[in-house]
Formats: sequence, structure tokens, C-alpha cells
Amino acid sequence: MTPKNKNVLILLVAGFVLALAAGFLLNGSNPTPATSPVSLRPKESQTPEVVQAIIRQALDTRTQAVCAEISDAEKRAYCNDNVLIVVASDKNDPTICTKILDKNTSAVCSDNFLITRALNSRDAGACNALTDKNRVPQCKTDVQAFMDNQTRN
Repeated sequence: MTPKNKNVLILLVAGFVLALAAGFLLNGSNPTPATSPVSLRPKESQTPEVVQAIIRQALDTRTQAVCAEISDAEKRAYCNDNVLIVVASDKNDPTICTKILDKNTSAVCSDNFLITRALNSRDAGACNALTDKNRVPQCKTDVQAFMDNQTRN
């Protein structure tokens, strides 16, 4: 697997993890029931399971417009932000991260691209540009481990 493919895989996994976290936060541990298609669900009776199903559909289709079916503004914004994370990962385009409304989520999205860039360039110093300074040591460790692994192979 080439370093570029590894980095795309890392971004996809990060997006998937965030999507899963969204589901667990919105639904707890309850499974989503098999019901009618999301687009036919009324906004008035949006249980956590219904909201989670809408978010899943939005993520699966990479369509922010699906998030509009969520009546709660905070959950709708959360849905939109997570669709943007997945789209940024799919397109390998860090500029999409700037469209994310939640500033912390936007920073994590951007930082993930910086980490990928640090790995690709094998430059642990690039980790210093991370917004979340708590992630700098791990980034440097990961870059060094990546470089060590490359010299062994």
C-alpha cells in the first residue's frame, strides 16, 4: 500500500469513527428500528432513532440536504458538519473543513489533513502547526514511527 493510499485510508477511518460517534451520541446504545424511508418521516416525532437514521442516510449519500429533515437545529448542524467531514475525506480536500460550523470539529478536520501532510512529507516539525496542541506529541510519534517503518522496509 502506497503512503498516499495509507493516508486516504486514515482520513476515511477518521471520518467513519466520527460518524459512528455521532450515532452513539444521538442514540445511546439503542439500535435503529427498520422503518419507512427517512424522507417520509414526519419532523414532529423525531426520536433519537429517527434522527440517527437521518444522519446515517446523509452520511451514506454524502448529501447535506438530507440533514434538513432534522427538526432540532443543533442536531441538524451536527449532521451537516459530519457530512462535510466525510466529503472532505472523500475528496481529500482540506478546504472543505472551513465550511464546518462547529469550530472544534472544523479544527479536528483540518488537523487530520495536517497530520497526513506531516506523514507524507516525513516532517515531524509540521505537527507543530496543529490547532489542537494536545495532538502534537502523538503526531510527532506517528511521523517518527512511519519513518522508522519505511527505513526497515
